[in-house]
Amino acid sequence: MTRSWKAAAPALALVAAITLAACGSSSKKTSTGAPGTTATTAASNDQNGGGYYGSSASTTSAPSGVSAGLSSGQTTLGTVVKDEQGRTLYAFAPDSATASKCNDSCAQTWPPVTTQGQPTTGPGIDASKVGTLTRADGSKQVVYNGHPLYRFSGDSKSGDVNGQGVGGVWHVMTPSGDPKM
Repeated sequence: MTRSWKAAAPALALVAAITLAACGSSSKKTSTGAPGTTATTAASNDQNGGGYYGSSASTTSAPSGVSAGLSSGQTTLGTVVKDEQGRTLYAFAPDSATASKCNDSCAQTWPPVTTQGQPTTGPGIDASKVGTLTRADGSKQVVYNGHPLYRFSGDSKSGDVNGQGVGGVWHVMTPSGDPKM
C-alpha cells in the first residue's frame, strides 16, 4: 500500500494548526427531527468544523445503518468510491489504517462511514480492501485499502465532490484504493 501523501501530512498539519490558531470558533447544531440525523452549520474558518476540516456547510448526515455498502460511480473527478446513497467518500491524510483522527466537531463536518455489520461491496470495489476500525466513540468505521472513509457535509447529492482537496488533506477515494490527489 502506497501512501505518498502521508509524508506531507506533518507539514500540512503544522500549516493548518497555525492557520487555525488565528481563527475564531463558532458552530451550531440543530435537530432535523429525523431520528439519528443532525444538521450542522460551521463558519468557514472555524477550527471546530471549518478551515482545516471543511468549509461552511449545512446539511443532514446520513444515519448509520446495519451495514455500509460501497460501490463505484462517476463524478466530474472520474470514478470514485461511493456509499449506499451514492454519495462520494473521502480519505483524511492524518488518519492511519487503525485510527481515525477526525472526531467530535470534525466528524460533524466529515461524518465517518460507520457500520454495525460487515461492510458490503458492489461493482468496482475490491472486497479484499474493505475492513473496519473501532473509533474513539466505540463505533465501527469502514476502511478501504487502509483509509478510513468519510462523507462530506458540503456534498448534497450523488456525484458532488465538494470536499476534494479541502485543507490539502481531504481527498476522494478511488476504487484502486488510493486517494485522488
